[in-house]
Amino acid sequence: MAEKVKKVDFSTIKVLLYGEEDWKGTVKKLKSATEGMGVCAKVFKKGDIAWRCQDCEKDETCVMCQSCYEKSDHEGHRVWLNTEVGGCCDCGDPDSFIPSAFCSDHKGFEASTEAMLATLTPYLKESAPKVFSGLMIVLKPLLM
Repeated sequence: MAEKVKKVDFSTIKVLLYGEEDWKGTVKKLKSATEGMGVCAKVFKKGDIAWRCQDCEKDETCVMCQSCYEKSDHEGHRVWLNTEVGGCCDCGDPDSFIPSAFCSDHKGFEASTEAMLATLTPYLKESAPKVFSGLMIVLKPLLM
């Protein structure tokens, strides 16, 4: 099988996908435009504050960072503050919290999909299906 694998020029594929030689600039713009969408996933460091809301969590391991907690509504809920926590913020994750618990920045994957698609350039929206179809045509025989 190893003898079948050919070198694939990914820089050319990226130019085809993004429609410009400066594809790195386009990727940087897309990352910046979609930052904060979906799930927070801020990694907790020693001393960080994490919040737990018993009324919104799906299990007792689900926590929210200070920033997300301040941007969400848990008034009248049973909340707990923890400064000795590991892992990451679960805000925006529908497997961790009910959607009404999400902060104003992290509305989950489903709610963020349309906003993320809106950040794509018209060229990228048109080129992506063609580039990926072409890539699959090239890769399929190499993998068989």
